[in-house]
Amino acid sequence: MTMVISLRIAFVALVLGACAPLAEPATSNVTDGLTGGIEGANCAEVDPLMEGPDGVYDVNSMVRYHHRSEAAYRVSTEQGDVIQVVLPPGFQQLDPAFTIWGKKDAQNYQERDRLAFSANDFHPGKFNLLGDTPGMGCMNLLGDEQRDRASLYLTAEFQDRLCPKEHPTDPDRNWRVHPLFALELGDRIYRVSDLIAKGLAAQVTEARADRCILPDPWNAVVPIPTVGPIPIIPCQAAFVSSAVTEAVVFLVPSLATVAGLPLLSRPFTGRANVVLPNVDAMRTVLRSSDMSAVELDGMPRVEVIGPAEVRFAAYRIRPLEHPSPRLRPEELAWVTERAGRYGQVCCGCATSAPGASALGAPLATPGASAPGAPLADPACRVETPGFGATCSADLCFRTITAGLIVMVTAATVADCVARCPELASGPLPPTPECTL
Repeated sequence: MTMVISLRIAFVALVLGACAPLAEPATSNVTDGLTGGIEGANCAEVDPLMEGPDGVYDVNSMVRYHHRSEAAYRVSTEQGDVIQVVLPPGFQQLDPAFTIWGKKDAQNYQERDRLAFSANDFHPGKFNLLGDTPGMGCMNLLGDEQRDRASLYLTAEFQDRLCPKEHPTDPDRNWRVHPLFALELGDRIYRVSDLIAKGLAAQVTEARADRCILPDPWNAVVPIPTVGPIPIIPCQAAFVSSAVTEAVVFLVPSLATVAGLPLLSRPFTGRANVVLPNVDAMRTVLRSSDMSAVELDGMPRVEVIGPAEVRFAAYRIRPLEHPSPRLRPEELAWVTERAGRYGQVCCGCATSAPGASALGAPLATPGASAPGAPLADPACRVETPGFGATCSADLCFRTITAGLIVMVTAATVADCVARCPELASGPLPPTPECTL
């Protein structure tokens, strides 16, 4: 059986030839979520258990407690607008990691290479998560959407932190893994030219269907078999051959609280299993048994918006035999309801229809995904096993449609640095003075 990606057309445009330069996007609302990849990711310390204000909690809870508690401000200076992150009084005394997390959040909120400030230091911005969120001066810019994205990006940065020492008396040095690529599942639109410029994709004339980002012609219907070899198709741009997904970070709705503060959701991951080039030994947290709630399959599914723009619409998932023991009962029930039970045999469902993705689930309307509900309806092929036969667990799969894809390529490397996160250079403005 073959399921088909329906590549929906957002607007009419010239169809490109295979060897022609990629078209410039005709829209003006495209955002570049790569911004050079995550750098200095080792600074986001992670310990399995952390001290909270009223007891010990796992890191999944503390990430959300951190982001539900902090404030971010945009302060005007002669060197441009500075993003300042502030934690409540006494917060940093609970665990040293909170100081580092505040610094990483300041970087992630701020536009690349503009100034971010937290805990007495200026740092260069990275991801511009706050974008054009309105507000200036000591007005908190953070709402639920910004806090949720901050939790996804900070969790994506977790990794084995310290480089090995040549001598026990040597000072600590941190792994710096760069670049990592962060791609948002959902309605965020990416320019294909940006994916190529950042080194995650390349111009091609043909590619395997599941690795093709922009088919030729761009509005082609691309078949992706559910069994057997995946075909080579005419393609204008594809993931580079070394591109590998590490994990997808997503938020699971939760009734958990810390010190009486409702967390609303907690971060977990869908883990991939392909060995990461160069950095497999350092990037261990997202794939750990403590963080993983589901397993990923293959590459992300791409929806083509136009001749030069795409969005990452879905990722196929399977249930894990042993999902994270950190999942609370209501969280585990939510994951199981959406990912299925491990060992579940052959679900029955309708065949794909026009307007359905290769995964069999209807493609979501941009912006329509409900907060806290990133996992889509099931897509399965119908099997009738013979006498005494059983179906493999991978015959039933579903999709995740919201979260943060973390990828690496052969260009991703690890080196050791003495200071992390890195300090900003150049003339610096006076220290921002907003407080909680």
